Amino acid sequence: MLLLLELPIKGVYSMRKITVDYLAGIIDGEGCIKIHKYKKSNSYALVIIIEITNSEELMNDIQNNFDGTLSKPRKIKSGKTVYGIWWGGDKVKILLSKIFPYLRLKKQQAEIALGFPTFGQGANIKNTPIEKEYKELQELSYIIMKELNK
Repeated sequence: MLLLLELPIKGVYSMRKITVDYLAGIIDGEGCIKIHKYKKSNSYALVIIIEITNSEELMNDIQNNFDGTLSKPRKIKSGKTVYGIWWGGDKVKILLSKIFPYLRLKKQQAEIALGFPTFGQGANIKNTPIEKEYKELQELSYIIMKELNK
């Protein structure tokens, strides 16, 4: 009996289904949920980043299933290639709401991110009473997230 194995062939790509629980495991192990602070503009951004060496197909599968943005591959000192994918803006909370039940190691970071105060794009809160409270809550979330990610 001849047994055929499906082996990846360089340059040939076939999309595989990635489930939310599988993605949660990848983010738990290889990902980062963070709040980026832009000091010049005193603003913040939620970001999820995954970086894995020598796994371009996996990054493509994740991107095709969960609409992230692929990072440009880069070489590291060991000679391996690092492939990455990231989500920003509204996509972070959408993705976190899907994977939250399956997270184990980064559940606290996800809770902080899901509770991070954001207003819709184009909302103008500058010079309003809510701006100060909003900025204080963002800064507090940023500090807590930074500690959790140490």
